[in-house]
Amino acid sequence: MTEDDIPGRLTVSGGDLNAPREFTSVPVAPAIIQGYDSRERDQAAENGYPLFRDGSWKHSIVIDGLTPGTRYDYSAAQASSTFESTFQIPPTADEWSSIRFIVMSDSETEPRGRTNKRDWSLCCGQNMRIVNKRSPDVVMMPEDLVQGGGYQQGWAAASPSNTP
Repeated sequence: MTEDDIPGRLTVSGGDLNAPREFTSVPVAPAIIQGYDSRERDQAAENGYPLFRDGSWKHSIVIDGLTPGTRYDYSAAQASSTFESTFQIPPTADEWSSIRFIVMSDSETEPRGRTNKRDWSLCCGQNMRIVNKRSPDVVMMPEDLVQGGGYQQGWAAASPSNTP
């Protein structure tokens, strides 16, 4: 998600690739996250939280042709910001003897944490450090990652906090 209608860039390299693969996102304006409602504006004002400007853009890229069981490097770039990490394609069903799932919900550590001036990203980050120590194959988070889908500041905090 971004504030501007500017395509993003994804580069996948390493693993069994002979050369990096480049992808460009096409920003789409989802109807559900086009602005704040009055409750979000009131809560932000009451608690001194900054809001991004109204409107945001969703970026999606489909990557195919990667090899099961292979780890790849990637970088995602948007305007002047770049994030780098790795991911691994799961092995085929024939090569997998067990799967370790971690399923968790509501990764905040106490109710109304945002209004108690607790740094949500630190708490969620601590939860993710514990998850990563367990070396899961799959992490599922069927939850409210942020309070209200339109609260863009929450999405900005959630994304890096939920990255392994």
